[in-house]
Parts: sequence; structure tokens; C-alpha cells
Amino acid sequence: MLFLFPMAQQGASLISQIPPHERERFKQIVDRFRDRWQDEFAGELTVDPFQSCLPPANDPLFRAALIEIVAIDLVTRIDRKEPVSLLDYLALEIELGPPEQLPVELLLVEFSHRLRSANPIDAIDYAASYPAQSAELMQRIQSMSAQPQFGTMICSPIDDDLDIQPIALNESNRSQLETPSVNNTDSDGDENAKEDRWGTVRSSSDPTIRLDNGYLLIRRIGRGNFGEVWLSEAPGGIEVALKIVRLPAGQRNKHVELRSLDLMKRMRHPYLIQVQAFWVSTEQILIAMELADQSLQDRARECTGQSIPLPELLRYVAEAAEGIDYLHREHVVHRDIKPDNLLLLKGHVKVADFGLARLLDETGLTVIATQVAGSPMYMAPEVWNQKPVPSSDQYSLAVAYAELRLGHTPFSASSLVEAMQAHLYGQPKLSGISEREQTVLRKALSKNTQDRFATCSEMVAALVEAASPLV
Repeated sequence: MLFLFPMAQQGASLISQIPPHERERFKQIVDRFRDRWQDEFAGELTVDPFQSCLPPANDPLFRAALIEIVAIDLVTRIDRKEPVSLLDYLALEIELGPPEQLPVELLLVEFSHRLRSANPIDAIDYAASYPAQSAELMQRIQSMSAQPQFGTMICSPIDDDLDIQPIALNESNRSQLETPSVNNTDSDGDENAKEDRWGTVRSSSDPTIRLDNGYLLIRRIGRGNFGEVWLSEAPGGIEVALKIVRLPAGQRNKHVELRSLDLMKRMRHPYLIQVQAFWVSTEQILIAMELADQSLQDRARECTGQSIPLPELLRYVAEAAEGIDYLHREHVVHRDIKPDNLLLLKGHVKVADFGLARLLDETGLTVIATQVAGSPMYMAPEVWNQKPVPSSDQYSLAVAYAELRLGHTPFSASSLVEAMQAHLYGQPKLSGISEREQTVLRKALSKNTQDRFATCSEMVAALVEAASPLV
């Protein structure tokens, strides 16, 4: 089957329009790659398969064949639950081009297959990784969502032409699908189920992975563009959260001095998640942290209308503000304040992922993966211009407060471009919040950084006073 992908430049013909006399040769190139994959290419992602299977770069089929076998390799590795993304292929220097030149169809292949995996991704977050294609990408994703579903909550394939099929595995390789590729698989022999803080039960049949550092990976509890978070056990049986940050292939041979990891480890405050330890290898970074009970986003879902009661919310944002202000005194701008990064532990807020933006900068992930840092629906105008300042976190905290107060975000957008326009030029929709609270929030959400409050705590103090008649 010939798949529809653009050729090298905009306006060039699709693969389906390859001259008839070239189509058989194109199919032979692709089939040769598929036939050799399991025996020769199934290991670590390298440039070798592409160099050995592709025609010369000046061949008219080179670009089409390159995109095709990248798509096949990518979805096969996704099917095998390998932590791989298109960004890893860009780092191989196989003439795929910079991120802004990737065809939207190829991005849709990755998105649709990751969406149908056990760990689906958010469309807006994914589009943020490719600003140049984001508008068209979101339109195409929305058209995917509008298609009939087949009895699940996951989108069906975009269409047959884009439904790239993974390479079938031999039965002897099937066991590799059951656990992530992080060292050796281990089994917990305890016959009694073990309760954990996430409200689920681990039984002796659940697969676990024991790392060389003595940590035990129990279950994946989160996944994003840059890695995963696992419910884990530290040596001695203490439950922790273990964040695994994947390094792109182009960085795996570079031993970068990651100063931000030391910074994250030495930050100590009652309202910050404590980073306990970290390890750096040539392929990934592991960060062990306190295990929280849930996020403010989770707490909101438990409440009527997804709106956290006002007295409770004010207490949470006051604690978050203290933690954020402490980061600012230590010359750290968080850059990704949102309800998912404000965690609850025994009823108190813990700010998570502080220092992660700087870590992504140091590893090259921010540069390769996205032109912006943070989450689009919470990003201050200056962050869109890549000029974050301490009050950028205040802006994001104000957006989070409004969302947790209203049950919906104060800015509406269905694409990355719309989100950017809303924050750069639009006004927040705060109807449903008292006028006095709105006045405070509008100051914190000012487009001009100089017009905001001096600190996050000052903003929250103003909110407490404004909301006092309602509490």
C-alpha cells in the first residue's frame, strides 16, 4: 500500500502521484526496510537503517521513502511501548529537516498512534511542539475527532492512507511489549495485595521493573512529551514518584553538566515537592520525588462543576504562592504553573516540576521540542515571546485560580495559535466570579508585567480580601 505523504517541498506532488514507473521501486524500498527491521533494526534507534535502506539523497524518491520508513519505524516502536518520538529522528541528522519542515501528515501519524496507545496525549500540548504547523495540525486533529468512533473514547484512524501499520513481531518478541525498556523485569512475590496512595491495588501478578539503583518501578502514573512518571519504591520500601526524562538521540553522547538538577535537589520549602535523588545516563535522566496524593486538577474533578470550594481554594493558592515566591527569591522562574503541577499531599499544596524548564533547556529538549515553554492555556504573553520573568508565574497562577474557581479556563482556544492570540491580545472571561475578585485577577493578568502585583503572595492576599464577603 502506498501512503499519502508530501514530497520535499510545499506544493510538490504526493506519493500517490509518483509516476507509475517509479511506484514499484518505491514499494521495493519500503518492503526492504520492513523485511530487515526485526533482524537488523529493532535495537536502539540509530541512523544505520535509513542509510542502508534509502536511495541516494539526489534520488527523486529519497524524500518520500525517508518519510515513509520513518513513519513505519516510529509506529512500530510506539507499538513496542518504546519511549520514542519524532524529535528523536530529527536528532539523527538523516535529512528529515528541522521541525518546522515536517509534513503535517507525518505529525498526524505520530499523534494518532500515540493517541490510540495506552497513554494518549493532549492535542494542544502536542501541537505546541510544532508551532509552524500547529494551525493546520489542530484543524486536522479536530477533523479526526469528528469522525465516527468504534466503541471507544479514542479517535479512529485519520483515514486508510495515513494508517501506517507497525511491523509485526515474532511471538518470541511479544514479551517485550509488556514492560518499558528500563533494565530488568522483576516480579513482586508478595501474595497479599498492596494498597498505594493512588487508590489502586498492586497484586503479585503486576509486572515491576527493578532499576540498578535499587528503585522499583511499579506503575506508570503519568506521561508527557518529555518522559514519564512512575509510582515507584525507593530502597527500603518507601513509595516515591520517579520522573524519567528522555534525552533526544542527538544528545545521548553528550555528558552535559546539568546544574538545574542540583538546583532542584537543594530547593527546600514546605510547599515544594522535595526532589530526593537523581541519576543521569547517556539516554535518560531519572528524578526521584515525593509522591503526592493528587493534583488540584484531580481535586477539581471531585467537586460539583469542577469548581473547588472558595475557602479551600484560597488556602491552596496561598500555599502555592509561598512556594513560588520562594523560587523567585532563589532566582528560579517556574514557567509551567498549572493545576496539574500544583499537587496535594496530606491536604497541603506542593509545587511540582520547578526547575524542569531550565533542565529542558540544558538538555536541548526545549530547543528541539518546542519554541515555547510551559502549557499554552496558562502562558503569560511574554512567555510566548520567550521572555519569561518572575511575574509570569503570577499570571499562570491567576489563570489556574480562575479555572479552579469557575470550573473552566478563562481563555478559550481550540488550537495553539488561538491560545497564543488569546493571551497576547484577548481578555479573560471571568463572569461568575465576584467583581472584587475580577479586579484582582485582571491586575495579575495584565499584559504589562510591570502592572502586576509585586509577588504571588501579594496577589493572593488581595484575593483573600476581595473574597472575604463570600467566605
